[in-house]
Amino acid sequence: MDLTNWPNLTIKLPLTNWADIESLQVRVQGIATTQQKISPVYLDGMLLEVAFTGGSGLKPPPPAFLTDKSTYLQGEPIHAVGVPFKSYIEIYALDNPDSPNIPTNVTSYQVPTDDGVDIDSNVLAPGHYVLVGTLEPSGCGAFSLDECEKRNTFISDTSILVLPPQ
Repeated sequence: MDLTNWPNLTIKLPLTNWADIESLQVRVQGIATTQQKISPVYLDGMLLEVAFTGGSGLKPPPPAFLTDKSTYLQGEPIHAVGVPFKSYIEIYALDNPDSPNIPTNVTSYQVPTDDGVDIDSNVLAPGHYVLVGTLEPSGCGAFSLDECEKRNTFISDTSILVLPPQ
């Protein structure tokens, strides 16, 4: 970097997967000088831009799986988006009194359109749930996200809380 290129400096990095990008660290370091008093320099911001090129091996990240909010009253529809058409949403209860440390599968939905799916919260008792997007039915088996990711069926997940009706 010098006085002529600092405003628009571009450095191409040989990153080939999202793990490389997630662990990317940038260090800014001054160079040796003979000046007695060095004025501080502050970095205001930095932009990381990712471009996909054919054959780069870098694929776009999976879509974000979202619900329109994180807390619902029982009976209120839960609208889930970001999971592709014909994939599945599995719902796991985290407050299972029979097995408090093991999430249990409550129900599963196939996503009918790219616009998402409305889930009837009447089928859910009040409590905490994890909604998991998968590419096949029972894609996560007994709620093992690690296993689900290894089988390449995991898309994304999100957590919700269902409250009793008021």
